Amino acid sequence: MKEAEEKYGGFMGLVFAKEVDEDDYFKSNLYTVGTVVKIHKTTLLSPNSMQVIVQGVGRFKKKEVVSSDIGILWSVTYNKELEGSPTDEVKAYMLSYK
Repeated sequence: MKEAEEKYGGFMGLVFAKEVDEDDYFKSNLYTVGTVVKIHKTTLLSPNSMQVIVQGVGRFKKKEVVSSDIGILWSVTYNKELEGSPTDEVKAYMLSYK
């Protein structure tokens, strides 16, 4: 989290794991499509627990692994499909969640 805040302006990518490697989380089998998020607030709850408030800002797809020394760093392509004003369908979904 700290590296994302310091090096990347608070932006990072999140992906779900297909299969989790309990011995080494960085070797887990991950999906290749994820969400770019902006970190708004981090709170350390205990030495092994953190609360993070983020805002999703876009989608990405993995091209290749660039590094995995401290975390995982991917080269990605961004999905520009949702730029601009929301469509009527997206507005309807947004209203249904209020």
